[in-house]
Amino acid sequence: MNQRILILLILIMMTGSGSWAEPKIEEVDEYYEIKGSTMDELFSEMHHKGGRTNGVAWCGWHIDWNPEYVQTPQGYIIKNPDTKIVVTYRYPRWIDRDKASRELQKEWDALVQNAMVHEKGHGAIAKEGAYAVEKALMAVPSHKDIRIFSGRVNAAGSKVIRDYTIKEQQYDKRTNYGRRQDAADQPDRPV
Repeated sequence: MNQRILILLILIMMTGSGSWAEPKIEEVDEYYEIKGSTMDELFSEMHHKGGRTNGVAWCGWHIDWNPEYVQTPQGYIIKNPDTKIVVTYRYPRWIDRDKASRELQKEWDALVQNAMVHEKGHGAIAKEGAYAVEKALMAVPSHKDIRIFSGRVNAAGSKVIRDYTIKEQQYDKRTNYGRRQDAADQPDRPV
């Protein structure tokens, strides 16, 4: 019996199925307050209070793994990758909108809706990355030395994170930082 089949059978016996747990996903929405009676005033507030030099909203994420190892006759393998991702979205909250014109409110609502679409696109890439980390961890070949095996596991997870960071950069280029998604009110204002 080849080594891969034996490892798969051991995993099935240990977990009761041929699959492992999916990554734990936590999504957090954060808001920062802004005021203004014109779009220029709102953008000025967003750039000042939003924590970014340009843009309206942002998405940040962090993937962690804490695998459970098991020793087999062939070496160590992962029983459970125990992967978790936290995706944080940060959006502006316009607190004095009731004082603004109906036209500005409508323009604002469209801007924020489109910004959310763009940032959720970042979140989708990040969550896809968490699944890819889990798959990469489970694909690390067994090794008799736990330090070597653990190092390879961490290297595999770190490589996936680098790859998905690049995918996010490509997403921003492809969408022109949300401009091609109508997520900015003017060509020079990314989300």
